[in-house]
Amino acid sequence: MRPHDFWHLADRLTVNEKNPEGFRCAISRAYYAAFLSAVDLLEAMNIFLLGSPGKHTELLNILGNTGDSALV
Repeated sequence: MRPHDFWHLADRLTVNEKNPEGFRCAISRAYYAAFLSAVDLLEAMNIFLLGSPGKHTELLNILGNTGDSALV
């Protein structure tokens, strides 16, 4: 799956579904766009997540423990 596909879907939802359900779906799709982008970034640095369950928590732990004050 490509992160930008989720991002574009989120954008379309905010334009075409101006209701609580549409906005909630848009937030979910935008989250997955960000998540997949972060996974791609880590994989480009040869850092691979172990997998489900806990993949989202693992990603947060990796990004939160980089020691990079700008990232934190």
